[in-house]
Amino acid sequence: MYTYYTVGSSVQSTVYGNIVAHIKSGDTDLGNHTIPFGGNYTWSFCARIDGVTLYYGYFWWGSRFQSLALYDTRIRDICSRFQRSDTGHCYWLVTPDGFYVSGDPYKGGADPRVVFIKKWD
Repeated sequence: MYTYYTVGSSVQSTVYGNIVAHIKSGDTDLGNHTIPFGGNYTWSFCARIDGVTLYYGYFWWGSRFQSLALYDTRIRDICSRFQRSDTGHCYWLVTPDGFYVSGDPYKGGADPRVVFIKKWD
């Protein structure tokens, strides 16, 4: 029997225009979501304590595309390291430069807790 814990996750867009995000795991498909400039999409899930939970996303912004892991052991460790409280949440920030993640909501400006993960293709 596995032990689980609840994780919240959100994707916030700071790109002009809409981005389309398709988010899924091996057994859960959250479908396509259009996220406008300044908007976000939030979901929660149960993650196994042994670290085998994987969520990934496909993102489109005009002619640009990127796919990346939104939750795996690496992302879990980043979110846990930078959390100020035991919220079990990963905050994604999508910018014209690429994709960033943190355990705390982004409040603007330079923030060492916000980790760059991947650029747009």
